[in-house]
Amino acid sequence: MTIQRFAGVVLDLDEARYLVEALEHASRVARPAPRVADITRRLRSACGSANKNARRGALPADLGQLHAHDLLTAGEVARIIGCTTSNVRYLRSRNHLPARRVGSRWLYPAEPVVVYAERKAAGLRG
Repeated sequence: MTIQRFAGVVLDLDEARYLVEALEHASRVARPAPRVADITRRLRSACGSANKNARRGALPADLGQLHAHDLLTAGEVARIIGCTTSNVRYLRSRNHLPARRVGSRWLYPAEPVVVYAERKAAGLRG
């Protein structure tokens, strides 16, 4: 048996998808270097082959699969909470939901959104 040195990074599927989304977002803002574009293409391909039936940008059927580092758009937040995107913006402006501005978009961390949705479902004020 030969022990070989491993040089690289191991990502699980969720981490790879998150990285692809971040690279694609950065590519919309500025033209990526050819190497970055190639890495993005290969990661996207690897994610697609790991789960061919997954719709790009689809929310998981079980919201428990969302991770703290997952970022959601206002439309995704609205679907989770069961309201409109303008209501999501209102909740953000009143500090009921934390959000970060990325370029011209607001992104919401998944964990507080799920907690808010659970509180709403339980009939508690968020």
